[in-house]
Amino acid sequence: MERLVKEEHVTKKILEFLNKNGFLIHSYDFPQSGTGYAIRPNKDISNASHKNISIWIPDIIACKNNFLCFFENKPIYSKSDIEKILLIKTSGLYSQKINKLLESTKTNTTLFFLGYPSNAKIKDEGMPDHLDGEFKVDFVNNEVIPQYNNKLIINL
Repeated sequence: MERLVKEEHVTKKILEFLNKNGFLIHSYDFPQSGTGYAIRPNKDISNASHKNISIWIPDIIACKNNFLCFFENKPIYSKSDIEKILLIKTSGLYSQKINKLLESTKTNTTLFFLGYPSNAKIKDEGMPDHLDGEFKVDFVNNEVIPQYNNKLIINL
């Protein structure tokens, strides 16, 4: 019988991988823990025009080689998570806080990753362009398999 994978399990495995591979962990969050780094929308965003905009708490924020990496991890693969990353990356709604993070971590480029179990059922549409990569967690072989969308970050 297959055990139920939780978001926390995916996050822990990716944290292990990042630590072993020289990343500096800035923060991490497990569901309902309230321990993550809260990224608030820009102050100049009107609440009336963006009613669904809320505080974003990435599951992992890590740094390596001038890259500030944001991870959204899920127990299942969901297109809505990819759309969320697209909104965060392209809308500029969180740019003020992200720019402060870039400055404080002495990094200059943001990367956005989706983490999920390697056995998740997905449509093989390829990785969306706005996603910098995926971290697939193989719980059977106890490994994390990163896949990057950009050849410039392959040695991350």
